Amino acid sequence: MRKTAVLLALLMVASSPAFAKAKKAKPAAQPAVVSQNEGSARLVRDALPLFLPSAAQVVYFSAQKDAKK
Repeated sequence: MRKTAVLLALLMVASSPAFAKAKKAKPAAQPAVVSQNEGSARLVRDALPLFLPSAAQVVYFSAQKDAKK
């Protein structure tokens, strides 16, 4: 029983610096500032497929797929 307690205490001491180092808070990344006009343009561009008829969506998505290549 005593050996188990000593081993447990040794493991706690050995792991405490690693726990303290991992717990340090990293500064949060600042979000990129987007102009209001750019955000509106992105909203319109991304919402366009919602308003297209189903026949036109095939053409729209194929054009988007070709543009990403």
